Amino acid sequence: MSAPSILSLPQLQKNAGLTANALAPPASLAARVSALALLSILDHWTHRDIDAPRVVGALLGTRSEDGTVLDITDAFPIVLLADQELAIDVDFANTMHQLRRRTNSKEVVLGWYSTGSALDETSPGLHDWFEANLISTAGSFHHGVHLLVDTSLASDDLGVQGFIGLPVTTLADGIQGRVFVPFPVQVAPAEHEISGLEAIATAAIPRNHNHAALPQHFGPDDVHQRVTKLEHVVDASIQYVEATLAALKAKKAMTGAEAATLNRLGHTLARVVAARTDATDLARMDDEIRDLKTVLDLAAQARKQMQVAELVMYGAAFKV
Repeated sequence: MSAPSILSLPQLQKNAGLTANALAPPASLAARVSALALLSILDHWTHRDIDAPRVVGALLGTRSEDGTVLDITDAFPIVLLADQELAIDVDFANTMHQLRRRTNSKEVVLGWYSTGSALDETSPGLHDWFEANLISTAGSFHHGVHLLVDTSLASDDLGVQGFIGLPVTTLADGIQGRVFVPFPVQVAPAEHEISGLEAIATAAIPRNHNHAALPQHFGPDDVHQRVTKLEHVVDASIQYVEATLAALKAKKAMTGAEAATLNRLGHTLARVVAARTDATDLARMDDEIRDLKTVLDLAAQARKQMQVAELVMYGAAFKV
């Protein structure tokens, strides 16, 4: 894979007479990154080979009708072959792309991600490959974007930078390359991701000098215990409300403590009713379960094919 060079804006202005406005993306271009996409990137980095300096992968999501707002909702890894710096495992990339398209046809490849603190000389070549093989094949005429995630933890914040790669050719010397123009990126978890993030944050915060941890196994017995506890709480609330109503009918004076308790109970019940699951949430959950089942079925088929291939290979070796 040939690697075009990274051209800076000052170099382009000097050699080609181009201005920053001519190369800048639309003023309103922005991207929102979901927690799932960011955690997928970090998981890829965590499980990398020990000698790998970085990881790369594809960004999935949706684009607004005018193309100015990107919702990056997920990501999947791309394998770089160890013997060559710019060699990509094309079969693996195409297989992952096809599987994702089967499970969720609404998500398209918006660009690619990499870990690190800055762009390097391989970034233009990788950007060209993603645009030619994963973005243009989906019928998109938009330029791909690049998400750079700094995993060095040099600061308190996780550095996430967004770039749009624009192809350019200088008029003076004919150098072909890409200029990566930054645009704003916001990490914004979706509503259904907030509860999971709160659980992660709660497990990471020590309580009473003890490290809180999520249960290793959550089975039917645990569900039964929690439902039983919830039933007791609901029964106690009903009894308390009935006793309060009976006292009010009897024109019995209510103390300040009883009034405060009743007020807290009313606010709690109001929040529970407001947070009930509606039909939209159930439909989305059904779609996600269906997608998960599809992925599990495909994984099971792939595992069976590998087992059959191993049996055939071992049988041939035994005959020899």
